[in-house]
Amino acid sequence: VVWYMLAVVVLLYFLRQIVFKANPIMAFLAALLFTIHPIHTEVVANVKSRDEVMSILFICLTFIFAFKYEEQREKKWFLVAGLLSYFLAFLSKEYAITLVVLLPLSFYLFNTYSIKKSVLNSLPYMGVAVVYLVIRWQVIGQRNELSDNDIQINPYAWASGTEKIATEIATSLNYLKLLIFPHPLSSDYSYNQIPYKGFSQLLVWLSLFIHGALFLGLVYFFKKRSVLCFA
Repeated sequence: VVWYMLAVVVLLYFLRQIVFKANPIMAFLAALLFTIHPIHTEVVANVKSRDEVMSILFICLTFIFAFKYEEQREKKWFLVAGLLSYFLAFLSKEYAITLVVLLPLSFYLFNTYSIKKSVLNSLPYMGVAVVYLVIRWQVIGQRNELSDNDIQINPYAWASGTEKIATEIATSLNYLKLLIFPHPLSSDYSYNQIPYKGFSQLLVWLSLFIHGALFLGLVYFFKKRSVLCFA
């Protein structure tokens, strides 16, 4: 709970200083909705999921320090703090890799940089991603056959290739649903908590359609430099 509240405070600062600079009420409401949303019960109630909470904390800190450095480039410690935060985000949870796209996108949207400048100013952070991936490869190699085949570690171990992909696509739609109607919730997503799906099922194609529409929305709002693109 303490980690979660710390993450919420940092999230509010990120929204207030970067995403909704001109609209502090919107930043507050967004952070409030994040705080009280029932879906986060899954993370806070499961001690294993502290990695999730630490990840969002360090991801937000990465954004904050990156933008601070853009504002005050003479203060190199902002850059160092941003790079360190990004590395800690990776050590918490590997989906920190999404910042490879989200950081330059945020420079483009919120600092109105050109695409080229947004990418160039993100390169130091891309370096952190490369360093992490090298460390990861040195430690565990490209694949770990034990974890790949152990159903207690990999819930898709007994799924065929197409079943794995179809189930992941359908599960993505389930999480969109939980954002709107957060029931039922769970702290256990091990084997068969979400039954395997196949491409013959309508739910999989509905998920593809909705996520395809979201991608088209991203492209549309990207051209307008709208905050909805970031969402």
